Amino acid sequence: MRLFILFTVLLAAGRASGEMTHKESASRRAIEVLIRESGKGEKTEHRLDAALALLPYQPDKAIPLIIKSLEEGNLNNAFTDAAVDSLSRYLTPSLLRRSRRILKKDHSTRWALRLISVAGNPADLDLMESYFLSPEADAYLIPILLHYGKDAAPLLGNLMHYSALKSCIAAKMLTEMGFTFHYDDMERYAGNNLCLAWTLASVDAESGCDIVLSHLASDKVETRRSAAYGVGRLEDSTYLPVLVKLLRDEDSETACNAAFSLGFLGDTSGAELLRETAKDTETFIGDNARTLFPKLPDALVEPVLYHFLESDHGKPTLEALDAAGTLKDSNAVDYIIKLLSFQNPAIQRAALDALGDIGLVSTRGYVRPFLDSSSAQLRVGALLALGKLKDIFVVPRLNLMLFWEPASDGMWIRHPIVDALTTIGSKEALPALALVIDDNDPFLTLKVLDFFAQKAGKDYIEYVEPALEDSIATLRIKAAAAILAMSKTEVLR
Repeated sequence: MRLFILFTVLLAAGRASGEMTHKESASRRAIEVLIRESGKGEKTEHRLDAALALLPYQPDKAIPLIIKSLEEGNLNNAFTDAAVDSLSRYLTPSLLRRSRRILKKDHSTRWALRLISVAGNPADLDLMESYFLSPEADAYLIPILLHYGKDAAPLLGNLMHYSALKSCIAAKMLTEMGFTFHYDDMERYAGNNLCLAWTLASVDAESGCDIVLSHLASDKVETRRSAAYGVGRLEDSTYLPVLVKLLRDEDSETACNAAFSLGFLGDTSGAELLRETAKDTETFIGDNARTLFPKLPDALVEPVLYHFLESDHGKPTLEALDAAGTLKDSNAVDYIIKLLSFQNPAIQRAALDALGDIGLVSTRGYVRPFLDSSSAQLRVGALLALGKLKDIFVVPRLNLMLFWEPASDGMWIRHPIVDALTTIGSKEALPALALVIDDNDPFLTLKVLDFFAQKAGKDYIEYVEPALEDSIATLRIKAAAAILAMSKTEVLR
């Protein structure tokens, strides 16, 4: 008996040792893949992706590779900003010095500017001034000056004298910081800058009111339209009589925008105009349904939005359903559930999407039956909605659907099934998803690898390892990142 127990213990220890050896081997292979891809990848994007995946595990090797990829450029702003955000968590004095040298050499180096701003050192503001005052500067980067607090006020004050967009952003930031020295500049430029007029009127109604009124009375149609659209957000009843008058403006879009703004003042006298405008699906004005519905003030939701949820009005109802989802309007749920019974697949699909976006758990029961619909469009809508509703009770069924559903509808439906499973986030989906990784569908594999990086443990590494040798660079990089996350790898030197 003692020999049997000893044998069992030794066997378990051997198995554990084998698992550890395999785990370490897989981790080392993953590290090797990331180092190779970050140094020799064919595209800058791939090299940067690999270096960013390597960053948490070997920052000393990853940081120079990331900097090299960023210096090469040819990356869009969103990708660059995401890379800088990751890099900023490893900001060191030496990295700051290097970034400053790069920015001094080329004042237009956007990524270095963002990285330096994280430190919030006021001494860097002089270095940044050349960038922000140049015509090529990205005005949407101005908010990074918030890292410097009130020390950034002089630079923001200078920006008041540049482009309309720069002056508007700078004015808002100075106002939020509690400064008033820029009010004179706002008043000086507000006649030609509606954004400055709004900002001034929000903090100094006496000075800004006449300027805003001049925009509302402008001979330029575009100016009137913009002014009518935005003035309601000032929530100042002073503008109510003017907006009511604009309901009869010769330009129908201005009139529609005035009706919209009146809603912010609790006035629904323009509701009928908005409803009629939304029914127009033949002209450009018909786009107002898409433009206005998701931004409707509370006072107009019932008389305008709900009007189109009471029955099938075609396109306006589709837009209203989309807006209800965007607004996450739980009060619209009863209307939406009724629309599910309408025999119009487009309306039903939009209703399913809206229920998913609103996210009430109590609506799961109304969505589940559509998994059995004869319409692939409605089954997909149900899948995506149940994913957003985090319906863990359908996971076993979705696991089965992942394999039997394609027999009748083709492989494409696997994507919404996987989307639903990964959005729900239950680990019960791991066994089924593991069998999808090596399925000759790189887009599907990428989704599963991302999920495994978040949810799977070391037991699933063997399913991911083959992707380290895939012919597609993105898959190799994703697989390596997933293996390191799954094995909870620490820094390997």
